[in-house]
Amino acid sequence: MSRYFAPRLDRVICISQAVQDNLAAHGVASLNTTVVHNGLDPAIFEPTRAVAEIRHELGLEADAPLIGMVGNIREWKGQDVVVRAMGCLVKNHPDLTCVFVGGGTESDRPFRTRIEGLVHELGISEHVIFAGYKDDPANWMNAMDIVVHASVNPEPFGRVLIEAMALGKPLVGARAGAVPEIVDEPRCGLTFAPGDHHGLYTAVSALLSDEQQRLAMGAAGRQRARDSFGIERNVQGTQNIYREVLQLRTGKAR
Repeated sequence: MSRYFAPRLDRVICISQAVQDNLAAHGVASLNTTVVHNGLDPAIFEPTRAVAEIRHELGLEADAPLIGMVGNIREWKGQDVVVRAMGCLVKNHPDLTCVFVGGGTESDRPFRTRIEGLVHELGISEHVIFAGYKDDPANWMNAMDIVVHASVNPEPFGRVLIEAMALGKPLVGARAGAVPEIVDEPRCGLTFAPGDHHGLYTAVSALLSDEQQRLAMGAAGRQRARDSFGIERNVQGTQNIYREVLQLRTGKAR
């Protein structure tokens, strides 16, 4: 379908280089495709609750190490990979907790049941919290020391990554799709091969053991979110494409 429609359009806006590359791999020429990254307005993604309040709600001490994911509990999102990594992490970080923030549909229920069983099988029930759907993700993400992205399928973008960066959080992300072009490893975070829980364990363990590195990554990520993924940049890029198309159409009409 992409190969049919794309050549018939004046412009195709790709939300990442990964999307543009994927189109090219499927025979869509890059002549009329343009990358305009999704944008985030930091002003509307600000925490409204104190970190200590969120951690108290989770039953955690204010300084207890906390990693987490924000997103639907869905098989391709890779929560099972994170659970398996936690089985290794708690051996060296016995006070570590992982929180999954997000809901799911009825079709996702078998996967949710399976990962809950895996948590029990690994004996880490006291270290894993399923917080459910939250309508204030900024507050929950802000309470995390490290934000994890673990999708086993390539993400066209991965909005949670720029949200975490805007909050000054270091990232550990699955190295596929748009993740490498967003994270800018090792400046803003670390990556691992999708599905590789040992790689995830290694990356998270390294950051848990180095607070200064986490702080430096968080600061770099906040600056990168502002410079490269701000909503103004997205709007400007989109407007430029509209102008080009209008000029093209006007020229053809003449």
